[in-house]
Amino acid sequence: MIRKIIQLISNYPLVSARTEEQFYEDMEAFVVHGANTTVNEKNQLRIEINNTVDDINAAVEDITTKTATAAQASIVAQSAANYKGDWSSNYNNGQGYSLAHSVTFTDGFNYVSKINNNTTSPVSKTNTAQWNWIESINPDDYTSAKLLTKIKEVDGTGSGLDADLFHDMPPSTVPLNNSIVQRDGGGSSGFTTVFLKQGKGISQDITNKEILWADQSIISIGWDFDEVRIKGGRILTTTTPIGHVSGSGVGGTAIQSPDKASPITLNKLTGRITLSNSLLASKSVVSFKFFNNMVSKHDIPLLALNDTDGGWFGSNYNIYIVNVSDGFFWCTLENKSTVSLSEAVSFNFEIIKGANS
Repeated sequence: MIRKIIQLISNYPLVSARTEEQFYEDMEAFVVHGANTTVNEKNQLRIEINNTVDDINAAVEDITTKTATAAQASIVAQSAANYKGDWSSNYNNGQGYSLAHSVTFTDGFNYVSKINNNTTSPVSKTNTAQWNWIESINPDDYTSAKLLTKIKEVDGTGSGLDADLFHDMPPSTVPLNNSIVQRDGGGSSGFTTVFLKQGKGISQDITNKEILWADQSIISIGWDFDEVRIKGGRILTTTTPIGHVSGSGVGGTAIQSPDKASPITLNKLTGRITLSNSLLASKSVVSFKFFNNMVSKHDIPLLALNDTDGGWFGSNYNIYIVNVSDGFFWCTLENKSTVSLSEAVSFNFEIIKGANS
């Protein structure tokens, strides 16, 4: 021991002479320090070993649980494929059930045989040496109708089935973003903006506009009230016999050229037309063709002269429809004044969708 100590301390630089008593004190301190270090290292190693053992035990437990789950699933799968109906003490002429055969016992639960030539009666809701108890393996329990009935028992908010949503959107009777429209107890639903799809592929926002319903009543959305209740009927568009939507984007404008007899083209349900300023003699008329692919021979075009900066065109002119066909109609402008006029007369038009049956 003394030799070992001498070897250890010989590596250190020389110090001043120590008394015998100081030497033994130094040697004792060195030994105690070394012993404490060894103890600490052993304790740390013991902790690491214990942690490793805990990890191994947890892994073994997880594997055991998953193995048991897989084994149970295998039993259920096998038993479903080998279901033999209600348990019979004289099954197979008294030879009993084979391994993996499953039965419904008199208690209403299902059991799967763990042995061949099994003639032993199951014990209600108990695993025995002959039978494993499983709650349900009868294929008849898995029909679509029965599954639907079971799902309905837990369907709803918080069920975890997401059955209370449609495309991740909840139903709502009030106008909420990303929700499905649902009627309230009075049969009504709330909207903030309504869009109609027109035949020309244009989505028209009819907020604060008017629409004509099948019962031929006019509903104005969003002008002086917060809610519109739609009861009966349907929204009518340009593809249906009566009525159309109105609002920004539905109408248009066109300017006639070079004279008042020239044809006009504007494929809109409503709008404003400005005629040529060519001369129209007193007490004379001129007709022009209005091409519009939105009109049919069943429809009713309406015309109304506009105001001018200095007055009203209606004081000097009349304008009216003389013929309606598919894709166009004829208009006639009359100068009813006592003088010839060269004015760019303008008028509004509206096509009311009609039907003869």
